[in-house]
Amino acid sequence: MTNRSRPQTRFVWRAASGLAAVAILIASGVTGCTSKSKARAEAQTAYQQGAMQAAMQAEQRRVTVLVRGAVESPVVPWSPGLTLSQAIVQARYKRFTQPTRIVVVRQGIAHPIDMKVFLKRMVDPTLQAGDVVDLQ
Repeated sequence: MTNRSRPQTRFVWRAASGLAAVAILIASGVTGCTSKSKARAEAQTAYQQGAMQAAMQAEQRRVTVLVRGAVESPVVPWSPGLTLSQAIVQARYKRFTQPTRIVVVRQGIAHPIDMKVFLKRMVDPTLQAGDVVDLQ
């Protein structure tokens, strides 16, 4: 080999190495785009699933009554004519003593129940779907 061929060989080797590096960079850039589009698709799928779950929970709230307090089953299925006492029984109140205070929250507005009248069974309000009953 002559002296002239060695610099050319080095040049060719460096050029090939440089092209390989460029090819790796391009390939990783393309892969990055694929990853971004895949991430977008996954994010969109997750968003849609979250929206469906929220809609199902909202629908469930519309056809149930929530009884909060010392109960075993706080979510009570609503049906037309469901009364406050029926909801408390279905929720399985756990204490041996009667609640000292009951508040029915309907559409964000609290409606306290007169305990003396309620316990004498003189009044038993009818609940609506989505009502929240607080037993204290």
